[in-house]
Amino acid sequence: MSTTGSRRSKLHNPRCLDLFSGIGGLSIGLSRAGMDVIGGIDCWEDAGATYRQNLKSHRCMIADLSNVSPTEICRFFDIRSGEIDVIAGGPPCQGFSTVGKRDGDDPRNKLWNHFRDIVAAFEPKYLLIENVEGLIVTQRGKVRDSIIRAFRGIGYELECRLLKAADFGVPQLRKRTIFLGTRIGERRVEFPEPTMKKHVSVSEAIFDLPALDAGQCTHRYGKSPISEYQRARRKDVEILTHHQAANHPPHLIKLLAHIPDGGNRKSIPDRLQPRSGFHNSYARLCELETGNCRNFDHAKAIIGSGNASHSKSRTDGAGRIATAVVRRRFRSPGLKDFAVLASRQCGPSFVRRSARSSDRRCVLRPRKQK
Repeated sequence: MSTTGSRRSKLHNPRCLDLFSGIGGLSIGLSRAGMDVIGGIDCWEDAGATYRQNLKSHRCMIADLSNVSPTEICRFFDIRSGEIDVIAGGPPCQGFSTVGKRDGDDPRNKLWNHFRDIVAAFEPKYLLIENVEGLIVTQRGKVRDSIIRAFRGIGYELECRLLKAADFGVPQLRKRTIFLGTRIGERRVEFPEPTMKKHVSVSEAIFDLPALDAGQCTHRYGKSPISEYQRARRKDVEILTHHQAANHPPHLIKLLAHIPDGGNRKSIPDRLQPRSGFHNSYARLCELETGNCRNFDHAKAIIGSGNASHSKSRTDGAGRIATAVVRRRFRSPGLKDFAVLASRQCGPSFVRRSARSSDRRCVLRPRKQK
């Protein structure tokens, strides 16, 4: 696609397009970093509805990137070729995830090719790809290397690193594969340095949330924030949303009562051991450490595979389970979108810090926010 005909001046906030945008976590972080995010593209209607709710001034195009044309994208966002400075996104690659079957033949593993095609059409100065930890080591790095070669073939130099969200203030022990790309001839962007000497612990993140009985829900905090992280997340918000305990039956509550702070199913007596599930399917987060945050289904938020109970609750396992959504400050159009809300893997604060660090080394510098 030609890069002529731009209607914009040379001095402007970097204009960004978010591909595979989901509910908007990446867009929120980039916007907070000072970028002008014009909107996102995703094929999931529910995710698009949540995106528009989270970023009311941004548009979300519902489209399959394998079929949509650059002309259709330009028409939807009212832009011309050459007006996108940054293309960012997290192409789904479930086959590379460390959780699940790690199927190398999963067709979703090839979705990054459509990301490359959009980059080739719009020729942005910079690109950012976020993905699962497993991508960087799958097939002994061959997948990572093939992505780097493919983008070099269309005129971009990519660098890949594994970053830890906890190093940037997110209370999760979550690692993400990040590609930063620079169009050949532009000034290179660099990876950010960690901003946290001490990681945010579970107690610092969520201990202001009230303990609940099984099946109980509340919209009141009941206490003031007790850590800097909690104050930053709550700001002036008075209403607590999506704080609802799983409706565990009595036998499961009795089972969870045997698990100590930071423990797992190994502490459950043999006579009470569940018949299925991994060791961390029945667990408690350690209040003094950073949490192992997992994706969860609201209906089975503790007993489902890979999910953990908060360490403080009146019913020994029903307590503060919806904190991933609360602490990322996402808003939902309705309860049906709860699972969509929980699906985004990287918090906006992680993206914002990464983008700000990289932007200090870019030619396009955003104006200071008033």
